[in-house]
Formats: sequence, structure tokens, C-alpha cells
Amino acid sequence: MSEIGGLGGRRHFSADEEQALRRDDATGDIVERATKTGRDVRGDDLSWRVTKEHQQKHVGFTGGVELTHVALEGAEIAGVLHLGAAGAIVGPVGAIGIGLYAFHEAQAKGKEQSEALARDNAHVAILGVLDLPSGYKAARLDGAYKHVPREAGNVAFKMTEALASDKKGVATLQLHADRGMNAARDMARSGMTKEAFLAASPRADHAYKTDAAFREGFDAYAWAAKNLSPIERQELGAKLDERDGWYAQSQVGFRV
Repeated sequence: MSEIGGLGGRRHFSADEEQALRRDDATGDIVERATKTGRDVRGDDLSWRVTKEHQQKHVGFTGGVELTHVALEGAEIAGVLHLGAAGAIVGPVGAIGIGLYAFHEAQAKGKEQSEALARDNAHVAILGVLDLPSGYKAARLDGAYKHVPREAGNVAFKMTEALASDKKGVATLQLHADRGMNAARDMARSGMTKEAFLAASPRADHAYKTDAAFREGFDAYAWAAKNLSPIERQELGAKLDERDGWYAQSQVGFRV
């Protein structure tokens, strides 16, 4: 964002930033442009940890066959057995068909986890550039994304740097997050639960599912309502009001 000024005669955002805010690119498009991930980042993306847990809960018969195939591969490496085409055992114990379906399922699960890990790096980068309560960001990074290396030189670090260098993109991501924060503030004032509020607010529900920055903003404000002191919550609200003023001055909508 520009350091042009506040709510007086001079605008807070530069002309380029205002143009980007009015264009209002999708969060996934901004991340892809800056980081070249080649992946569609959404609000309802499952982290690698959750993806792995879901797979483990749905092993079933084919999953058991998949694990058997892995075990048999290990036996083959040890020189005990020889696996023929499609995983059939060739040897004195006879031919046992593992099945192409189970084999492809194993491959799909590996790919699913790999895709989740790649998206997690992008989500960490989004968190890195957003102005959200530090306690919330720490909870997210040490919780859902604890497995993501963030030291200099790692993928998430490089992606955060690339995203941060796109000033117009960051301004738009913050707009999306602030829309989420405003929606969560409305929820807090209504006294409704998150589930009830989103069910009654189709536009907010859609943004929560599809827009990763909106979701972070929404969850950050909800977290703050429960974890910050009254003074800290007041300061957070004042910062949000200030940014809303900047958007209004630039004739940019800050609500979904």
C-alpha cells in the first residue's frame, strides 16, 4: 500500500492499487500470478494433515489391499517375492491379483497428499502478507500448518516473498480479508453461531468456502472475539474501521 496519506485530501492507496482493488481479482488468481503455483487455492482447502486423516479414516477394503500392495513391494525389495504385472505375485505361493483399482487408488492418495502440501505452502504465504492479529496467525501456523517449513530458502518462505512483492495483489488480498472480518463482526454483533450466520448469509458463506483470504479474515475476527482482551478487540475494530474508511474513500466495496 502507498504511504500517500489517510482520510483527508490525499488518498491512502496509489492509483495502481485503486485500480487493482476495483478490478477485485480472485484470491486464487493473485496467488497464482505471484507464486506460479499452478494450483487453485480456496477457502475450503483441506490441509495436508486433514487430508491424511481423512484417508486413514476411509481405508476400507480397497485401502487394505493398498496397504497389502505396499507390504508386498517391500517383500519384493527384500528378495522374498517377485511382483508381476498389476501387482500379481509370481512364485510358489501362486498368483494373487492385487487389482489395478487398488493400485491406482494408492497413486491417487499419494497425489492428493502432494497437492495438499503444495496448497499449504500457498496458504502460509497468504497468512504471511495479511494484517491479522498476531496471535491468530501464530495459532494457524503452529496448528494447521505446523508441518510446513518456513525458514529462509524453503518453498513457503519464497512464496511469501513473491506474494509480498506484488503490492497491488496484497492490497486486494487484504480487502478480501477485511470483508471476512466485517462479516465476522456482523456475526458477533448478531449473537448467532458461525453455522447459523453463514446459513443465513449466502454471499458470506460462498466467500468463506471459495476465498482463502476472506476465510482467514473471518476466522481471525472470530478468534479475536474469544481470545483478545476488550482493549485489544477495540484496537482491532479501530484498525478495521480505518481500513474501511480507506476503501470507502477509493469507492471500493468492503462487504460481500
